[in-house]
Amino acid sequence: MMFASSYSQLYAGYPVYFLIVCGFYLTFVTAIYNLCSTASAKYDWLFFEPFVYLFTVYMDYTHQVTSEVAGFLYICFFSWTMIRYLHLMRNIVNQITSYMGLRFLLVKDRKNS
Repeated sequence: MMFASSYSQLYAGYPVYFLIVCGFYLTFVTAIYNLCSTASAKYDWLFFEPFVYLFTVYMDYTHQVTSEVAGFLYICFFSWTMIRYLHLMRNIVNQITSYMGLRFLLVKDRKNS
């Protein structure tokens, strides 16, 4: 994904943003991999997001979309990854705390209020 990003018409001006987008996606996939390996679950290695990202870069490279639209598509990709990552982390925290009977981010118990 990072190599393909260099073909974007926005890459020369904003390489840091491409590093952030690709790095954050890699963080998301690594979290899933770590969860599956820790839980001895099957790791489904085929994700559709890289194909969407590569298609976006292709449309950007061939000038099928303007640079503003391409930037919007990259922001949408980052937002989608952020939502999925936060949802995964929320589920992990909720499962661990409910299994251990812990309260998370609650100052006092609601039952005794």
